[in-house]
Parts: sequence; C-alpha cells; structure tokens
Amino acid sequence: MNDEKQQKQTNQEEIFQSFQNIQSKGALKNVDKDDDRYNQMKDSYKASSWYAKTKLREEEPEMAAALDKVDESNVIVVQGGYDNCELVLRLADIPHVVISEQSAKTVSYRPDQTVFINCPGNISDKAIRKLVTFVHEGGLLITTDWALQNVLEKGFPDKVKYNQKPTGDEVVRITVKDPDNPIVKGFLEAEGDPLWWLEGSSYPIEILDKKNVKVLVYSNELKTKYGESPVIVEFEHGEGKVIHMISHFYLQRTETRDKKDKMAASTAMEGKYYEMAPQAIKEKLNATDTASFKSAQSSVDFIQKNIAAQKIKSLKKEEDNTE
Repeated sequence: MNDEKQQKQTNQEEIFQSFQNIQSKGALKNVDKDDDRYNQMKDSYKASSWYAKTKLREEEPEMAAALDKVDESNVIVVQGGYDNCELVLRLADIPHVVISEQSAKTVSYRPDQTVFINCPGNISDKAIRKLVTFVHEGGLLITTDWALQNVLEKGFPDKVKYNQKPTGDEVVRITVKDPDNPIVKGFLEAEGDPLWWLEGSSYPIEILDKKNVKVLVYSNELKTKYGESPVIVEFEHGEGKVIHMISHFYLQRTETRDKKDKMAASTAMEGKYYEMAPQAIKEKLNATDTASFKSAQSSVDFIQKNIAAQKIKSLKKEEDNTE
C-alpha cells in the first residue's frame, strides 16, 4: 500500500511538472475576459452554473460531493480553434488546466483524469496514441465535432467516423434516449421540443460498432438532412470511456423560435431556485433570454456530471486499493 501511495505521489509530481514545463514554454494560454466570445454568453453561463450546481447538490449529492473534490490536475483541456470548453469550465468555476494541441503529446496523463479535446482536435499521432492508452487505463476522453475525424477515427478506427456530409449552421430537434441516465437527466429542457445548435460544417457521426457504441442523444431531423442521427455517443475502451458530441460545448444554444424563448431566463428557473439565488445571479437571469440560459445549462450540466462521475470512479478505486 505504501508503494501505491508513493507511485500516486510520483505521478502527481510528474504531471504538475509537465504543466509547469508547458507553461514556461508559453503553451498555456488564458482567454482574455474582455474577449467577445467570453462575454457573449457570460451571464447565461454564470447563472446556469449556479443553477446546475445547486440542483446537483439536491438531486445527485454524491456527484456534488465528488465535484467539490476536483482539483486542476483532474481536468485537462486541449485547446482548439473552434470550440472553447475551457470557457465553460472557467465560468462554472470547475478547476482545470489548459494545454495547446502541440503539447498534448508531452503531458503525462493519469487514468483518474478527464481530458477534453476541443474541435478541431489537430493533435499529433503520438498524442493520439498516448490518449488511447490513457483511456484504456481508465481515463475519460471527451471530444467535440471535427475531433471525430482528427482524433477518434485515428485512435479508435472501428468505433465511429465522419460520414462526409457536413451540416449547415442550423438548429435541429433532438431526443434524449435515456432520460433516467444521470449524465443526461435534466440535460435539456423538459417542456417543448429540445433543440440543438449545429455549427456550420459540423460532422455527423456514423457508428461503426453498433453493439458497443451507445447513443445518448439523437436527432431524427439530423438523420433526415444529413444521414446520421447521433448527437452524443459514448463507448468504453479498456477501463475507460470516450464521449463525443456533434457541434460545440461553448456557445451551444437553442434558437429563439417563440416568445417564451425570448423571455428573461428568470422565467425558466424553478421558483424555489429563483428564490434561493443570490441577487447577482438574479440580475444575470434577468439580463439573458431563456433560450441562451437553457443552452448554457445543458453544457454545464453535462460537463460537470461527467467530471464528477470520473472523480467518483477514481475515489472508489482508491478505496478498493487501500482495503
């Protein structure tokens, strides 16, 4: 047991040293808070983060407790030119470290971590091989949009692929396949038709391994237009898991199709939670529309639950190793 503790401490020191080395070379980049991308939906993300975390404490206390134990070494985000998951994490106050695509091949990944790869996922073959090993040993890998072709097709060629029919910039109706799955439970609005924004040239997901790749969210409208219905999929590899979604986490939105969508977000929050909300959150709810709030909430909710689930898994493994 002492050897296991020593090994864990060594791994922690290695990864922090890796991060320090990368930072010293300028690979870690903080997004300017004055950036328009950051400010565009800041109120939506801050308000939805408070709401999602408050609901998590009431509905999934084990997940909430695990999320509180997450530190920055537990979550790695590989930068991308088209998605900005790190902005969602920052606005949600979830500890994380950001590295460049070039640095993805030098980091010492640990199997207790969650790694996000932003679209487009232009990382080297060496980095992909390291990430495949990372997942096999227990890690959680989450990718978006073009990383389907740039990462998953190369690392997991028998699982999923891009169907070569890029989408337009549009919104499609979606269905949550298993609403009781804690990862997607409450992921999208319960009332009306849930909607999903597709970035221009998003990559539809073709499933090759229909037995082992699980669809979490799908869209019949997406299938009609572009030949494939999956919106979010997951599959296991060794002791770990891969999750992929079409489009992006950051600026994921729903179209304001009716008057309800355009109303202040305060009208979309359950009454008891609105009463509980600090004044600063209430002001943000009144400053953003319902559609933006619900879209931001879906991103935050999905991200925090996956990070929490991975943390729970690692904590249980630690407990088993000490028995």
